[in-house]
Amino acid sequence: MILQVLYTVVLLLKQYFVVKWFMMRKEFSFHTLSNVYV
Repeated sequence: MILQVLYTVVLLLKQYFVVKWFMMRKEFSFHTLSNVYV
């Protein structure tokens, strides 16, 4: 039971960090592109 909960929490955290990292990357590339063009 405890393991199941821990596993779920880990999965959620992993998903959260992947999304966060992806958004950061998108934002970063966007800023880089705008800097290059402007």
